[in-house]
Amino acid sequence: VRPEVVRRFMDVTAWAFSCGLNSVATLQVGEGNDQTQYDINGTRYPRFHWISHRINSDGASGEPIPNAVELHHQVDRFQLRLFKYFLDRLASYPSAFGANLLDDCAAVWMNDLGSGPPHSADNTPWIVAGGAGGSLLTGLFIDHQKKTNNQVLNTLASAVGVRKTDGSL
Repeated sequence: VRPEVVRRFMDVTAWAFSCGLNSVATLQVGEGNDQTQYDINGTRYPRFHWISHRINSDGASGEPIPNAVELHHQVDRFQLRLFKYFLDRLASYPSAFGANLLDDCAAVWMNDLGSGPPHSADNTPWIVAGGAGGSLLTGLFIDHQKKTNNQVLNTLASAVGVRKTDGSL
């Protein structure tokens, strides 16, 4: 991952939102079986997917990675610092409604998996920043109790004003 490239995409996204050119964007860093080797604090990490398995393999057997849990935490922190950069960019632009873009939107950081092997979707972590123009309460921890991702996404879509063609939720 080249953090400067990710930041430039975030800059362009925030700018496009501020100009009204776009109101939705997705930026995926990595992929499901993420083979990215992160460089953090001058150290090149093993493939991220291997770190998530805690072994040097994409499968169920391989040489253990002794500090895999700490490496995984470091990659999460790296990604969250990038997310914070995006939130700061959104907060730097005023919105048409008198607040800033972050107050008027919902920005999401998530992982597509809640645990390593067996790649369960249980307890998938989501961080939602922004109040969607007052439609979302902020500063809360919500245990979604195994709700599916589509239910969370439907809540977010509703909060930012997406409606059925007849105007209903």
